[in-house]
Amino acid sequence: MEYLLVETGLLLGVTSLSCARNAAARHGFRQAVESYGRLATDRDQPEFTERWFDASLSWASAYAVDGDETETQEVFQEFRQQVRRYRPAEAAVWEERAAELLAHARKVREEM
Repeated sequence: MEYLLVETGLLLGVTSLSCARNAAARHGFRQAVESYGRLATDRDQPEFTERWFDASLSWASAYAVDGDETETQEVFQEFRQQVRRYRPAEAAVWEERAAELLAHARKVREEM
């Protein structure tokens, strides 16, 4: 069931963001982040950790596209904490990836 929530959330997030339905996109990505987090940690399935992190960056990007820097930073801070906790050796790589995605999201916002 949890995996269905993930897939539904991601589909909602991506589809809504492409249609400029930002609130729905944020909701979908939040759902995916929560479900991936449960799969990776509560259900001890670490193979979902990278997808969890990717979903977190998508959620932060949705806020950035919407121009909500406060929420962008809140999601980003939570993402950083999870990376440091579950993949500390990869923190620099994830930090770089996050910076690139957020820069792209902000550029998209400027072009709107």
